Amino acid sequence: MVQPVPQHLEAGLELFLAGSQRPFGAVLAVGPTVRIYVENAGEFDLAPDAIVKVHDDKVIVDGGKLSGPLADAVLHAHDAEDRD
Repeated sequence: MVQPVPQHLEAGLELFLAGSQRPFGAVLAVGPTVRIYVENAGEFDLAPDAIVKVHDDKVIVDGGKLSGPLADAVLHAHDAEDRD
């Protein structure tokens, strides 16, 4: 069964891994899946069941529910910044 998209989810909200204070991207569009932009990696579809909650204009994501290229992109979203 597919989890529905959270009620307060909308384009423009920042994405955070659960437990992190640093955003890794933003919501681009909301539909049956959630289209997101990950810093330094581009656009991906995020399954609604990976979203823990939406509050204070933040989308909290469960990193354990990410896999493949999306998980890799999120883990490396700040690599360019961290090298400076």
